[in-house]
Amino acid sequence: MRLETIPSTRPRKFATLRNAILGPEWSECDPASQARVRRRLAAIMFADVVGYSRLTGEDEVGTWRSLQGVLREVVRPIVEAHAGRVISVKGDGILIEFASAVDAVASAIALQQAMRLRNAAVPNARRIQLRVGINLGDVMIHGHDLLGDGVNLAARLESLAEPGGICISATVHEHVRAKLPFPFEDRGERSVKNIATPVRIYMIGPETIAQLPIDIPVGYVPASAWRWLAVPFALVIVAAAALLASWLYLSRTSETPGAQLASSDAPAAPTAEPFRLASAPPLSIVVLPFTHMDGDAKQEYLADAITEDLTTDLSRIPGSFVISLNTALTYKDKRVDVRQIGRDLSVRYVLRGSVRRAQDSVRVNAQLVETEGASQLWAARFEGDIARLATMQDSVTRRIADAMNVALIEAESQRVQRERPNNPDAVDLTMRGLALMNKPPSRESAQRARELFENALQLSPDHLPALHGLGHVMLVEWGSTWHSGSSDAHLAAIERLVDRILAIDPNDALAMYFDGYVEKRLHKNLDQALVALERAITLDPNLAVAQNHIGQIKLFLGRAEEAAAHTLKALRLSPRDPRLAEWYYQMALNRIHQQHYDEAVDWARRGTQANPNLRYPYRVLAVALALSGRIDEARMTAVEMLRRYPDETIRSFLEREPWTDPVYRAGQEREVAGMRLAGVPE
Repeated sequence: MRLETIPSTRPRKFATLRNAILGPEWSECDPASQARVRRRLAAIMFADVVGYSRLTGEDEVGTWRSLQGVLREVVRPIVEAHAGRVISVKGDGILIEFASAVDAVASAIALQQAMRLRNAAVPNARRIQLRVGINLGDVMIHGHDLLGDGVNLAARLESLAEPGGICISATVHEHVRAKLPFPFEDRGERSVKNIATPVRIYMIGPETIAQLPIDIPVGYVPASAWRWLAVPFALVIVAAAALLASWLYLSRTSETPGAQLASSDAPAAPTAEPFRLASAPPLSIVVLPFTHMDGDAKQEYLADAITEDLTTDLSRIPGSFVISLNTALTYKDKRVDVRQIGRDLSVRYVLRGSVRRAQDSVRVNAQLVETEGASQLWAARFEGDIARLATMQDSVTRRIADAMNVALIEAESQRVQRERPNNPDAVDLTMRGLALMNKPPSRESAQRARELFENALQLSPDHLPALHGLGHVMLVEWGSTWHSGSSDAHLAAIERLVDRILAIDPNDALAMYFDGYVEKRLHKNLDQALVALERAITLDPNLAVAQNHIGQIKLFLGRAEEAAAHTLKALRLSPRDPRLAEWYYQMALNRIHQQHYDEAVDWARRGTQANPNLRYPYRVLAVALALSGRIDEARMTAVEMLRRYPDETIRSFLEREPWTDPVYRAGQEREVAGMRLAGVPE
């Protein structure tokens, strides 16, 4: 099956996509309305400094500096960690946007917890306290600003919150009540200024927030921010020392058998590694590679396919945080304590199991384990015809959702059934192709995987997993220049594949990811690429590779602060991903554009360590070192880059990244200055 014969439906597709994301006023048939206004649905947080006038009256400069420190060291890192963006800071008011009400509320809780810790070392009269209001509603877009009743209501809710507390609208509460374990109190309906109808509100006060488990994403807070944790941390150390002294005394005098074993369960010392220090989200899970019990290596693809399908299915649970398959596969054939996995990946649950196949029947054993205590929450066995594997996997997903006390969306469940036909040969061929794609790629394995997917599609032309697999292998072929014909012709073939997938399912997340890639590389249209990729993560927030690509495009569009949050989300979703070097490189590049050169050096070094064969991390490491004043190290790094990639020049770099946004271009000029200092040839 060759894709060149598939007709393009791009005008229809993008008209539908614009309407779905930006609203009907963006319909192509009404250009006048496009000029008037753009809208989108957003979760809006408004935070206000309590007693700001009094504080500035007493010490105007000191208060301004304190507020800047709060913004730099608390607000922005926590907002970025929850995939939000700071829209504006006007006086003592901070306007923040999130794509999800769940992220907005989780961020607000973490923000108030961080402020409480920060204020522990500050005299009462000089403390900066925040009130926070959150609303979910329709907003108007004006440049980089947001306007409208959705924003106004968030500001009104903020004024109702207690100092150190949070007030949310009923709409927000409806979205988060079953997904976040925070005890908001119903305060009934309130009339608020400039809002026509009374609004039902829910509140959580500072005392209640203080009793919640600390959930600050510490791995995302810059090292400089740790100074405001010094006092409470010192108190913890003192208390720990006292407890340790008492335990040592008791252990010397006690004759209780097993007393010496108590220390083996003591908490590990804090680590500075990122992405492991944040506490696990409530619905966080990793699907460990299922074990194939027949001992036949040729049949392992079946276990890998079930692992991949269950990872995808669990991502459809509302509010879930599912570790990427690429990271999960690094645990294959390894015996690792689930408690250690929980700490490594910051997840609360592990799904593991085994597969046994006999002819056309299959038996699947599955277990859901809670990581903190390694306790089994649920286990079951499923047997049936391999052609009914989709039904079996859906049953596993439903049972897991029940065990975690969440509900699956019925339409999503039905879509799982629709995507996987009862054709055992098509299913089998697809699983074999996916197993090849989950291993380090080569020209031969990519060609074989492509043949398997195309053969599956000959048997079942609308089999979405086979279409997804074909899209993945075509991206690998393009990135590795293993394709026949020109680069643009190959990208155009991927574009036709996207149209084919969207004709089957207009809400396919992977199709939107593929399309964002094509828009960037083939059409050089960053705005349309961003629309497609943001649609992808709306459909599947756990799609790590799409999160990172959004970060890349936002950087090219001059939005570096927003970009970092997406790449950090990708790193959290897949902390052991084969693409880590690319993601570390992206974080280093982001920090260069924000002129945080020391942080850029750290990220770029990780990139060179994660994949020494990738040229990009060497380039940004040389740039970061040069711009931070370490010229000798920068030149040594550039020599190493040029030894591996002698054709790398400033000119080739500028041709690769021809983006015209003035903010990006200013950062790119700093990159070029760093390359010259490091000795990269023109």
